[in-house]
Amino acid sequence: MESEPMLSLTLTQFFLGVMAAALVVFAVAVVVYGRRVAESATRVGDTVGRLEVILPRVEQIVDRVAGDIESVHGTAEKAREIADDLHAVSAEVRTAVTAFGLVQKTRAAVAGAKAGYAVLRRAGEESGGEEPAEDGKEVHHERT
Repeated sequence: MESEPMLSLTLTQFFLGVMAAALVVFAVAVVVYGRRVAESATRVGDTVGRLEVILPRVEQIVDRVAGDIESVHGTAEKAREIADDLHAVSAEVRTAVTAFGLVQKTRAAVAGAKAGYAVLRRAGEESGGEEPAEDGKEVHHERT
């Protein structure tokens, strides 16, 4: 009888060995990744703690900025109202200046007509007594 070598394994023993090695690798991986997860959890906890500390300050800044934005909005609305008022005033001034110009032109025309009438009247008196009538026709006077 021949003896079988001592190292011969059955298929079941081979798979049991592979599974045992896999369990050891899995256990090492769980420990390594567990430590990394624990470190990450600690960092997240620290970050949350810092955020809790600065959150009230951030809220104050946001509230202040919101108030400033409302103030700027109110100022812009006031500026828009002032611009509308200035536009209305400039339109009124433009109308008044135009009307004043028309009045000045009318006054100038009347003054020119009066001056022309006075010149014609003097010229008529100097040239022999003829003076223009109110309706623009000449009136002839006889000399005595």
